[in-house]
Amino acid sequence: MDSNQIAIVQKTFERVEELELEPSRIFYEELFDDAPHLRWLFSSDMSHQYRMFIMAVAYCVGSLQQPEAIQKRLEHLAVRHVSYGALPEHYTVVGGALMRMLAKVLDEDFTPDVAEAWSQAYAHLSGVMLAAATRHASQLRKAG
Repeated sequence: MDSNQIAIVQKTFERVEELELEPSRIFYEELFDDAPHLRWLFSSDMSHQYRMFIMAVAYCVGSLQQPEAIQKRLEHLAVRHVSYGALPEHYTVVGGALMRMLAKVLDEDFTPDVAEAWSQAYAHLSGVMLAAATRHASQLRKAG
């Protein structure tokens, strides 16, 4: 990601944050519409999950300029997701739900440049997580 893309993601996320938990609700609606089989991974009371999601995205967006500072936290998050049952193929589904949520929330401001900046951000962050999840799953298979 270049500095312009980081600025785009951070600026557009300000609009997302203004809506508090609504973007999280939209995200999970999109996720479960696309992949209803993932619903079992989550509690029936999603209010806590909505807060956790928007806080995690805020942290990631705020850390885009220092990717090394966030790497360990992303790796830890990925390992936790493995224990919850997350699989590598889920990362693509989550990315799609994120982009559809952004398109709905940002509406006409979801331009091709915004979509590309967010795609790059998600590719980077999810790439770090996926690598850590794959390493952890491999270690679990060897140990088991």
